[in-house]
Amino acid sequence: MGAPACGIALAAFLLALFAVLCIDHRVQAACLPDAILEEKLQNIVVDGISMPLGFWNGNWDSGNVVGAVVRLICVEALGFRINITGSDDVSSLPGLLALAGCTRKRGDLRCTENVAANPHHVAVEFWQNYNPVEEAWIQTNYPERFPHSFKLGYVAVDELFLATSEKQAAYSARGLALQYYTSYDVAWNKAQDFFDSYTSIPASKLAKCTDTKAGAKTLGPLVQQFAPDPAGFDPSGAANCPDGHWWFAPSCRSTPDECIPVLAGGNGWMLDGLMQRAIAFNMPLALATAASRGDYVSLPFAHRCLFLSWEPSTHFLERQTVQVMFPENDHPAEGDKRNRAPTTVLSTLVHQALEKAAPRAYGVLQQVQFSQADVMAMLTELKGGGRPEDVACKWLLNNTRKWREWLPKDDPTDCLSGQGLVSSSGEFARVRAEASACSPCVAGFFASKLTDDRGLTHTCQACAVGQSQPMWGSETCTVCSEGYFQDIVGQSACMRCAKGSYATGLGHSVCTECSGGKTTDGTGFRFASDCQCPPGTYQDAGSGACMTCSRGSTCRGFGAAPEASPGFQLSQILSDGLSVFACFGDPRRCPGGYLGTCASGRRGIACAECEPDMSPADNGSCEPCGRSDVLPFVAAIVSACLCLALVYYKVNAEDRARQSYSGWLITMVLGQSLSNMQLVGAVSKISVPWPEPARSCMKFLKGLAFDPEILRLGCVASFSAIDLYMLRLCTLPLGIAVLVCTHLVVATLRYGGRLRERLGVLVGSMGVVVMSLFITICSWILSPFRCTRNPNGKWTMVEYEVILCWDSAEHIGLLVAGCIALNIPILFITSVIHLLRSFPGRMSAGDVGFLNRYAFIFARVKPASRWFMLVFLLRNLVVATLPSIPNAFWQTFLMSTVFVLSMCGTLRFEPWKMPLLNAFDVLSNLFLLAVTGISMAFLQNVDLQAVPEIMLIIVVSVLVMLPIALIWCLVRHMRPKAKPFRWFICHQKSSAGTFARLMKIALAESKTCAGGVFLDSDNLGDLATLFNVVKSDVKTLLVLCTRDVFSSPWCLGELTTAFVSHVDTAPVHFSDFRVPSGEFISNIASLVDLSCLVESGLGVGDVEGALRFLSALAHISMPPLLSEVGLAKITAQIASTDARRDLVVATSTSSAARRSITRSTVILVDTTIEAVSASMIFLKLLFPLVAHDPHKLPMLLEHSENDEGIVVPEKTTVVVLFCTAGCFASVNYLLGLIHMVRLKITSVVPVVAAEHFDFPDNVFYAALDKNVGQFCTSLCIQKTANLLTPLVTAIFRKIVMRFSVMDTIDILQVQTKRILNSLEDTERMALSLETTTKEQSEIIKQICERAHQVRDFAKDDDPGTAATTPEASNLLKEETNQEDMEEIRSL
Repeated sequence: MGAPACGIALAAFLLALFAVLCIDHRVQAACLPDAILEEKLQNIVVDGISMPLGFWNGNWDSGNVVGAVVRLICVEALGFRINITGSDDVSSLPGLLALAGCTRKRGDLRCTENVAANPHHVAVEFWQNYNPVEEAWIQTNYPERFPHSFKLGYVAVDELFLATSEKQAAYSARGLALQYYTSYDVAWNKAQDFFDSYTSIPASKLAKCTDTKAGAKTLGPLVQQFAPDPAGFDPSGAANCPDGHWWFAPSCRSTPDECIPVLAGGNGWMLDGLMQRAIAFNMPLALATAASRGDYVSLPFAHRCLFLSWEPSTHFLERQTVQVMFPENDHPAEGDKRNRAPTTVLSTLVHQALEKAAPRAYGVLQQVQFSQADVMAMLTELKGGGRPEDVACKWLLNNTRKWREWLPKDDPTDCLSGQGLVSSSGEFARVRAEASACSPCVAGFFASKLTDDRGLTHTCQACAVGQSQPMWGSETCTVCSEGYFQDIVGQSACMRCAKGSYATGLGHSVCTECSGGKTTDGTGFRFASDCQCPPGTYQDAGSGACMTCSRGSTCRGFGAAPEASPGFQLSQILSDGLSVFACFGDPRRCPGGYLGTCASGRRGIACAECEPDMSPADNGSCEPCGRSDVLPFVAAIVSACLCLALVYYKVNAEDRARQSYSGWLITMVLGQSLSNMQLVGAVSKISVPWPEPARSCMKFLKGLAFDPEILRLGCVASFSAIDLYMLRLCTLPLGIAVLVCTHLVVATLRYGGRLRERLGVLVGSMGVVVMSLFITICSWILSPFRCTRNPNGKWTMVEYEVILCWDSAEHIGLLVAGCIALNIPILFITSVIHLLRSFPGRMSAGDVGFLNRYAFIFARVKPASRWFMLVFLLRNLVVATLPSIPNAFWQTFLMSTVFVLSMCGTLRFEPWKMPLLNAFDVLSNLFLLAVTGISMAFLQNVDLQAVPEIMLIIVVSVLVMLPIALIWCLVRHMRPKAKPFRWFICHQKSSAGTFARLMKIALAESKTCAGGVFLDSDNLGDLATLFNVVKSDVKTLLVLCTRDVFSSPWCLGELTTAFVSHVDTAPVHFSDFRVPSGEFISNIASLVDLSCLVESGLGVGDVEGALRFLSALAHISMPPLLSEVGLAKITAQIASTDARRDLVVATSTSSAARRSITRSTVILVDTTIEAVSASMIFLKLLFPLVAHDPHKLPMLLEHSENDEGIVVPEKTTVVVLFCTAGCFASVNYLLGLIHMVRLKITSVVPVVAAEHFDFPDNVFYAALDKNVGQFCTSLCIQKTANLLTPLVTAIFRKIVMRFSVMDTIDILQVQTKRILNSLEDTERMALSLETTTKEQSEIIKQICERAHQVRDFAKDDDPGTAATTPEASNLLKEETNQEDMEEIRSL
């Protein structure tokens, strides 16, 4: 063949090949056999702008394949030219924004694009309500831009999935339904057994938490708003990922290997909601995000795990995924993602302008409907390797009849499926004759077929009850699915069944209410089994009924297991179901949680017991016993034995009469401190959750109560609660046994076996132990009575919480033992009462051994306050008993009341011997009162009704007591009462204070004087009540009228009060007293300060009237010299009924009578009434002490007014020298001293009986010599120097005794005993005197012979009287004539 022929053949071949290729391309490009040719395709015109029909396409499989079907119909069946745009974002929101002409920059939405020029008209598979914020914003602000939405017929779900293989394996092995979230609760199931460990997933295929949503700082607050988990997030809010990739749920955080791995894709979407679910539903999940999309798809195939995904999707088709069902909530709070999200309606978005610009395309788009099976079939083919266009073409070819129904008809009234007849006015028509066109059926309506003479068409009918239709252009109504209802026709959506109701089956117009108090966890539930017990309750396993959650537990409800709160334990030990026990004492024993949860190493009710061979730790748990854990018990036994031995030694060696003050004080303070520590220990037993550091202090004080946790008895042996109680009861007998053994050893080795003789030491030691530990002993015995109520209504013992109170055999046995042991404190208190009653008789008998033997009772308190020890014991018994009251508020309130009363008693009576002990007791009570007061701030679950009850009691008590007090006062005022005092002695202290004291004693001894005698120094507790005593409590006012009596405002006040109150008044006129003149009475306000009287309501006129009244009264005259006989007569006159007459009584005895006394001890005293009164008081107080031997009673050397002078008996060996103010200037006193020199008496007891006595100095001795010289001169005797100076000097070198007549009678009795002791100590009385010269002896003899020739020469006015104002003194002296003054003055 030639070259031309070859060229022609080659050209023909190439032409044929081109034709074949063109034909093949045409076949490949067209899907439908009758597809419209490309050159015939048309644009759409929108507001005059020609453009292709714009499709927006997303980057996910189902959207791609369904969109391909719709695009092929629009191109090949309708003849539209199309334009495809889209993005790689796996989200449908960009499609909505594109059709609305909006953009989002930095989170802000902006809609500025021209609607007409928008090239986007259709977006297939829009996930409706998946972005509710953006959708609502566009609908609200730009409703004209929001595209029409037509339902595609299938739905989507975005949730947690697992593979069917794991589901079937769990169900086959344990019947566990892993498709329900409750199966993952670690309290009930171990779902983690059917999944791989998180460690099996390579970390290289996982994204770091910081690179995903887990690292967002807003994550923590968002999650914890509804599911608190502080440990799961760092302070910034980001998730805590220990290894940088995984976040572990609280239920498996401590054991991560038990966590179920969960994988998320993208940047960790849905992690926040899954964290909330893991925390709230106790699911053991470990959450991580895949590093890439490929890892996200491949990892669930390689590992058994849970994963977050959506349907429809091709990712996990081979795994045959199953959705994990969580409870639904139709109206969750913003941010609450714990419940299942509702299914997402998938629809086609159509630009509003398309209805006019392309009505045929608009009509087809509203007719497009796919079933869930259609979509899943296409996705399966797509997963097999096909292209979306090929899969779409195959579906069109296989479902021609279905999609052909979507195409528009030529007759305007031939309405397609999804359309209905409308009239010219736009209203739906029922027949073709009324219609002019077709229009898509609106939401809530469906296209019903209508066949007439012109063929088939459709009308729009309202959906019936139990049905709805959310989309336009639907040909059917959707029957309400299970969990939904609709009771109104023509509605676009069915409503979820409300919370507490359900709907089983389809098409419900009403929902069924849950019964038995149950409810649903949200809305839209389908079955009766979805009705669960609500929060705050739990479902009883036996009856299925809802049980109220007890205090101390948390019940989330809806099938979740109850959880105990921290400080409580959830137990099923009792036969009546779940019980909540409170962990009293140390709440850390019970960390809370699910059934039976205790701190490490603990068990039993309220986690009160440690496991065998374990002992309590400081953090509330129990730890294994170590070798050294036996030491506390051994140390306690050794310390107790040593302390008991020390007590015995102290009691045996103690001589209380010779014990030093400091040693005695230390012993008493230690005893008080031990009692106070026990009181604090008793306070610690109040049901109060003490915070630190108070809890540690209270725990330390428990050591005194033999607390088994402190002594670690669990490491010594296995003790039950009954064993521990009996061990406590045996502690006291064992301690007494130790004392007995000690007594036997000491009495045998040291005292030669004289056991009976030393028995008092043993008794005293046992008394000290019981008295010191009385509170602890009572607390031990009463522990079975201390029960507390738990939240479940059961009572458990406070100290042995494993024992149930009142209805268990163990507790009944303890109660019996406790009742028997109560005899110990009762017998002890009874013995104390007997000893207190025996005390006066034993003391009168001089039984010092009794005092030493029972010193544990009498050593601390004053003899007069000995009964306070009984009060002390009863207070301690009450304090030990109060914690047995089953109410913390009343415990605290009553204990505070006890401490207040105890403190008031101590302040009022001051029972302890030393002021320091009284102050210490008051401070201790204040401290205990503060502790109980502070404890009220920490009381939990206080019965608030208690406070109104207390207030009601107080108010009622006040309302009742007020009228009673008023009536009592009226009756007391109206009814004459017996006055407690027969006499009130009104006196001026410096001039008649001693005589007033003597007068009180004399009147009290007089058989004719009935009634008490009031003397301010003995009876007055408060000076402010002095005038009230005169007014109300005195029958007769006895006024001792001395010279300066009316210079005292208090004496004037007493007299005036008696005058205005009509109290009988009996004046006794002393020799130096002169009746006040009229001028003195008129000027009394300027002479004496009467302010204290005016403050008491007594005016100047009242005072003047009282003075005039006194001047007119008959009086008793007091002689200038006082003697024993004269005192008896004065007393008789005062006590007689005729005491108002002026009686003059002889007051001296004869010289022969005085000289007839032959006692060896005499009393030398000055001649003044005050000085003689002091000596007489001494004699009256001394007489009971020497009544058994009258010869020991000293003789008073009395003075007379005659010229006999003073005579010291020749047989005198001892002189009691009473020293008063000015006594050494008295002639008779000097004469007595001279007689002492003459008789060479060297046994002298000097007694100072004046408040203001100046002890001898150089000036004193000079004056003494001067007085002696004057005395000698008056006797016409040559004076000599230093006649008495050696004697006086020797006297005052001795220890001078004190006799303070102004003190109370108790103090005077003590001083009298001391003087008596000095009289019995002859060595102490002896004087060391120089021998007198012959000249001095002669002078002394002459003085003694001539002494009767002179009278007292040196007496001045009483130096001890209080000074008056000059004016008052002058007025009084005007009434005193010169003759009387000379008689009173010396010489």
